[in-house]
Amino acid sequence: GDFAAALAEYEKALVAWPDDFRTLLQAAASARRAGRADRALVLLDRAIELRPEHYIPRYNRACLMAITDGLDAALP
Repeated sequence: GDFAAALAEYEKALVAWPDDFRTLLQAAASARRAGRADRALVLLDRAIELRPEHYIPRYNRACLMAITDGLDAALP
């Protein structure tokens, strides 16, 4: 798929609904697949701020950190 195009569409949605948890997660996934790990981390951090009790953004962030920066960076 065209993950860069998907990310662009999710970014447009986030302008209108910046606190939409699901859109943040999907945008982060698209950013990761488009090679934008930096943007994915920002989006996941925002999702964690909004829903700190939810495990999905924390899990996705840890997986991303393990892939990009190694396992030591992924574990608190």
